[in-house]
Amino acid sequence: MGTSYRWHPGTDRLTGRWALTTALQPDELMSSWLVRLAHRQGCDVLSLTGNLWPGWRCWTQDLDRGMSDEHIRPLSVTTGLSAQACRAATLGSIIERVADISSRTRTRWPWTTTLGSRNTRRRGGLQFCPGCLVDDAVPHYRLHWRLVWHTACDRHGCALLDRCPGCQAPLEPHRVDIRTGSFTSCARCGLDLRAAPTEAVDPATLAFQAAADRAVQDGLAKAFGHPIPAPDWFALSAFLTTFLRRSSYESGGPLRRVLDVLEIDSPSLGRADRGVDLESLRVDNRHALFTALGSLLELDPDALASALCTAAITRQALCPKGQALPGILDSMASALPERTVPERKRTTRVTQPSGPRSRRAVETMMATLERRIARGKR
Repeated sequence: MGTSYRWHPGTDRLTGRWALTTALQPDELMSSWLVRLAHRQGCDVLSLTGNLWPGWRCWTQDLDRGMSDEHIRPLSVTTGLSAQACRAATLGSIIERVADISSRTRTRWPWTTTLGSRNTRRRGGLQFCPGCLVDDAVPHYRLHWRLVWHTACDRHGCALLDRCPGCQAPLEPHRVDIRTGSFTSCARCGLDLRAAPTEAVDPATLAFQAAADRAVQDGLAKAFGHPIPAPDWFALSAFLTTFLRRSSYESGGPLRRVLDVLEIDSPSLGRADRGVDLESLRVDNRHALFTALGSLLELDPDALASALCTAAITRQALCPKGQALPGILDSMASALPERTVPERKRTTRVTQPSGPRSRRAVETMMATLERRIARGKR
């Protein structure tokens, strides 16, 4: 299989103030290029970026989301990399086509994997394909490996990885010690990531991934047989992803019944993933979600409307309070019944000891605790 879309062309040989430099590879992430540039100079990454930007602790934030003109200017002068190439190697040039990120300077970006930075350490966010790193004449990390909808490699037909298979540490190429490891080594245990085993991927996942790439490229995408603008398509995908996640947390409820009628398998997500943003989910969980999501988006609208009615789902169950209903689902939602709430008799409130929490509340609290414990062990 070939790569479905090229995000940027890279650069030829660069000429800047530094005698030793390295070209930006096609589709390469800005952070990946900076790490390789430091290794080319024979120094650690913090020394290189400290020389470029004195006083700016750039690795405590997500460099791949973009840089200001104030930071691009010295980088361009020193390395010869143009400002246009700098911006093309960051995620903002892609995400701004599908979502409004103008007011999200420090908060989570939609459809962008979350690094979870704490000082220079990461909790995740970077994915890779071992086969691509093996095939590369110059190994590098790709821009699309930070896009949430990318969970598979269309070239090698395998699932992407987001952890070292040896020690389960997140990928942190900027923390690799140049004296003891290489660019493709795990920063914690030193394992060569190119040797990581891979698993075959569901074709439905590749189809959804390709559809999302085309939506970014063309500005249009198709859902339920109708063409809609790319931002609306991604908003619909986010809504349906939440629908699928809610269905996985219940057994026999109305959401699960909808999927049963449509003969779509509900994704199985672990307890520890409850309450986690889509952008922070592990790649295997996103893979399961997008496999089912691709099947939903290809449905005939009449088939989906019929399944919603057959499952006796209410408008409130389809779109809970606090969620925005995508416009393409308005007509389907209007045909659903309202949830009836019985009238409550007025009674005098008596203060009593609180009873036991619900099973779902306890499981959510336990999931949060498990994530905190896991972070503390790293």
